[in-house]
Amino acid sequence: MIIIYFKDYMDLINEGLIKTLPIEKIYNDLIYNLNIFLPRSVIGNLHIDKFDIKIINYDLISPEKLESVYNYIFTTCVNIGGYFPSKMEITNINGMFRAKKFDLKELKINQSYYSDIKITFEKKYDDLELNIPDKLYHLSIKEYDDKIKKYGLSPKSKSKLTSHIDRIYVCKTIEDCEALIPQMKVFYSEEYQLNYFSLSKKNYKKDITPIIYEIDNSSKWLKKLYIDPNYQYGYYILENISPKNLVKIK
Repeated sequence: MIIIYFKDYMDLINEGLIKTLPIEKIYNDLIYNLNIFLPRSVIGNLHIDKFDIKIINYDLISPEKLESVYNYIFTTCVNIGGYFPSKMEITNINGMFRAKKFDLKELKINQSYYSDIKITFEKKYDDLELNIPDKLYHLSIKEYDDKIKKYGLSPKSKSKLTSHIDRIYVCKTIEDCEALIPQMKVFYSEEYQLNYFSLSKKNYKKDITPIIYEIDNSSKWLKKLYIDPNYQYGYYILENISPKNLVKIK
């Protein structure tokens, strides 16, 4: 079975049918064999916890060969290796570039318009933080304060660029949360631009005043805390946080 959709991948990993294998082996096997399928047309980059492959002259590949290439990629990376395609970067035949979440259907339908494509693969989970403190901190905005007071926090994804497991981002200190405020303001500014100018939603008026919540873990209810590789002092949680374990402190 070739796994394409993120939900199917998650279901099989949670059932124990997919394991994450050493990234170096998966990456090296992939690059070597793809360059047999597509001589001198595939390059890549290996990172600590993810890798990407770039296919050059993508528009010149025959549809039959392309199908074989994708079957091999998904069998090697997803079924065998446990690495899921999360992002794609596209350069079209006119030299225009864009990045977005991975979409195999789009890559196939628009193949003749794309000169180069790059696909990023990520593993299911990041490394665990072994020392889980009694208190953690979460940065949000005033817009969601009433809802958080009533329902607590649930894992969600704000990323429009990559596919990954829904999560709640947390920090170990108030200062680390405060350091994220400029980044958060950029996110909501971009969201505003998209809604107001591109989607014509003129009533977009979120209150983006920063709020920091303290998460009480003194009872040790939190069993797993994951290290966020994209932020030096960042972490994330995959389980819900009850309102009784949250206090607005700033």
